[in-house]
Amino acid sequence: MKELKRLVAMLLLVGMLCSFAVPVTFAEAGNALASEETVLATEETVPPEEIPVLLSIPEETTSPVEIISDNQIIASGTCGENLTWTLDNEGTLTISGTGAMDDWNTWENYVPWYNSKDFVIMVIIESGVTSIGNYAFYGCSSLTGILVDANNEKYSSDSYGVLFNKDKTKLITAPGGLSGSYTIPESVTSIGGWAFCDCSSLTSITIPESVTSIGDFTFEGCSSLTRVDITDIAAWCQIQFSDVSSNPLEYAENLYLNGELVTDLIIPDSVTSIGIDAFRNCSSLTSVTIPDSVTSIGFDAFRNCISLTSITIPESVTSIGEFAFYNCSSLTGILVDANNEKYSS
Repeated sequence: MKELKRLVAMLLLVGMLCSFAVPVTFAEAGNALASEETVLATEETVPPEEIPVLLSIPEETTSPVEIISDNQIIASGTCGENLTWTLDNEGTLTISGTGAMDDWNTWENYVPWYNSKDFVIMVIIESGVTSIGNYAFYGCSSLTGILVDANNEKYSSDSYGVLFNKDKTKLITAPGGLSGSYTIPESVTSIGGWAFCDCSSLTSITIPESVTSIGDFTFEGCSSLTRVDITDIAAWCQIQFSDVSSNPLEYAENLYLNGELVTDLIIPDSVTSIGIDAFRNCSSLTSVTIPDSVTSIGFDAFRNCISLTSITIPESVTSIGEFAFYNCSSLTGILVDANNEKYSS
C-alpha cells in the first residue's frame, strides 16, 4: 500500500513540473527554422562589390601626418629691423618689408632660416629690400633661382635666377642649384665673393672682358666645372683674383679663347703685367710667349700648368712672383733673354 502511494506522489510531481514548460508548436518551430535559412541564403547571395571592406588601422604611428595646403607658411621670422621672411611648403623664401637685411656669418651667427636651408628652392626679394646680408643664402644647395621685384631700386636678377646689383655691373650671387653652362653678362665688371660657391652642377663659365675683379672663394666647390671661356687674353691677364678659388681654372683646368682650347699661349703686346694666379692650374697650356711689353709676372701666375714645356722671359721683365712656375712638371727649362738685367738662365 505504501509503495502505491509513493508511485502516485511521483506521478503528481512530474505532472506539476511539466505544467511550467512553455509550449512550442511544430508550426512555430518550423517558422523559426525557415527564417534562419532565409537569412543564410541572403548572406550568401550578396554581391562582392556590396560587401564593405574594412581597412586595417595601425595601432601606433611615430608621427602625425599633416596635410598642408598649397602655399602654406611653414616658417617665418624677422631678418632686419623692418624686414620679415616667410618660407612656404613649396620651398619659396620671401623677403618682405623695407630697409636693410641683417648680416650673418658661417660659424656662429647663422641666418634665421638656416635649419630650413636645404628646403629653400626659390627666393623672392620684394621691392622694399635695400640690402642683402652677408651669407644670406649660403648653403642653400637646392636653391634654383633668386627673383627680384622689378620695382626694387637696389637689386635685379636674370632669367637664370642670378642676383645682381640694379644695373648689373656686379654679380652678387648665383643659386646653388645652377647647372650646365652660364655666361656672365657683358655689363658685369666685378664678381662678388662666394658668388658661385658650391654650384656643384655648373660645368662651364663664360667670363666677359669687362670683368676686372673676382672676390674670395667665388668658385669654391664648383667640382663639375670643366671649361672657362673668354674672348680676350689681355683682359684675362689683368683680372684681380682675390685667392686661389677666385679663378675658375682651379677646377676647370681648361681655358678656351673664342671657342678654341688654349695650348700655345701668346700674350698680346698690350699686356704689361700678368696677374696673380692668372693661369694657375691651366693644364691645357703647352707653351707661353711673353712680349717685351711685360714687366712683371705675378705670384703663382703659371703654377700647376703641368703640360707647359717651354717659356721664354724677355729682357723687359723685372719682377717674377714667388711660385710663378711651381709644379710645372713638364717644364724642361726657362729661357731668359740675354739682355735681361734682372734674371738669367
